[in-house]
Amino acid sequence: MSDRDRLPGRARSGTTRTPSLAIRRLVRLLRREDGGASVDWVVLTAALASLAAVLVLGLRDAATDPADSIGAYLEQVEVE
Repeated sequence: MSDRDRLPGRARSGTTRTPSLAIRRLVRLLRREDGGASVDWVVLTAALASLAAVLVLGLRDAATDPADSIGAYLEQVEVE
C-alpha cells in the first residue's frame, strides 16, 4: 500500500507514531488543575443567577396583584 492510499493519521503496521503537538497540548490541558477553581466559580455564579431568575418570575405575580388593586383604588379616589 502506498503512502497516498493510507488514511491520514494512521501509522504503517509495525511502527509507532508520536502524537501530534495538538494532541499533546490537549492532554496536558486536561491534566492540569489550575482552572478548577475558576470553573467552580462560574458554575456557582450560574446557579445563583438561575435561582434569582426563578425567584423573580415566581414573585412577579405575587407583586403584580397587589399593585393592580392599589392602582384600581387610586383611580377611584378624587383629588381636590
